[in-house]
Amino acid sequence: MKPRMIYLSLALCLAGLPACQDDLTAPQDPNLKSEGPPVVVMTRNLYVGADLDVVIAALLSPDEDDDLAALGQAIATMQATDFGARAAAIVGEIARHRPTAVGLQEVSTIEIPTAQGVLVIDFLPILQATLAASGLNYTVAAEVTNIDLTLPFGARLVDKDVLLVAGGAQILSTSSGNYTTDLPLGFVTIKRGWVRADLRIAGKTMSVVSTHLESGPGGPGLIRQAQAAELVGLLPSGNAVILMGDLNDGPGSPMHGILTGGGLLDVWASVAPGQPGYTCCHAADLSNPTATLNQRIDYVMVRGGFTTGSGKLVGGARAEIIGEEPGDRVAGPFGLIWPSDHAGVVASLPPAR
Repeated sequence: MKPRMIYLSLALCLAGLPACQDDLTAPQDPNLKSEGPPVVVMTRNLYVGADLDVVIAALLSPDEDDDLAALGQAIATMQATDFGARAAAIVGEIARHRPTAVGLQEVSTIEIPTAQGVLVIDFLPILQATLAASGLNYTVAAEVTNIDLTLPFGARLVDKDVLLVAGGAQILSTSSGNYTTDLPLGFVTIKRGWVRADLRIAGKTMSVVSTHLESGPGGPGLIRQAQAAELVGLLPSGNAVILMGDLNDGPGSPMHGILTGGGLLDVWASVAPGQPGYTCCHAADLSNPTATLNQRIDYVMVRGGFTTGSGKLVGGARAEIIGEEPGDRVAGPFGLIWPSDHAGVVASLPPAR
């Protein structure tokens, strides 16, 4: 059952009451001038609902006896982290902030065989139905499939990145793709991808891109760097660019250096210097009420269009970490749970003159 307070919150936000206008972190330089209303974007890793690294490790190990136990534990965790309840919380965030574009990672389809037949949990239709029920008009502008994996015992996982665009924005073109560098793991290749929409908003053209780079240290870190370099090469040189997503590495990392070296400005670092802005990660079952995040791996970055000639954000740019406060938890099947194992990032970006 979806918690009553979520629907109350949605009703208040949809009515436009001031209580739903969250304070965003203030910019560094309020004297830089803007032209037109700000463009608001949100990035959100939805979280598949269980620690699949444990399942993959079990499948890769020579011990065949641990496969079923790992898969069973993952299924039990997915039941505890019910996406229907979490989707209502995500939609509440969208209702409060009204982003023009929403970048989503780990948009999953899960198929679980049961005695009664195959149980299908399909995140995107669940989220779309919740948006529609709340009167929010968002279009799937672009999507890309990264993983389509059939596991032992008939279970299946599909992983996608999705870019949602609000109904008021003019979509000029869309594209998507997978990076050429990926992570082979014997029985499966872990691909990563990107989604893009070129938009016309208030007379200005901009490219909005969302992505999910490879995770992990060592070899995966080198793959992540290669994907970041490929991403920089894919970004248009003429348009203003907003890049967002789960980039799976912190500020100061080689990956971060590749993106900033490609001219991208880290919005959180610009508007909240010295503040950690942690976005990751809660425990797999999402139930720990005192859990604290300890990494900043989810970003909004910009290049051109929202900056001045001196390389600073236009005055009035703001950012906020969302879904990280204990009050953001929602009622799951067995108690309160976080909306995701990640927090999200919302940025409000006034365009330059």
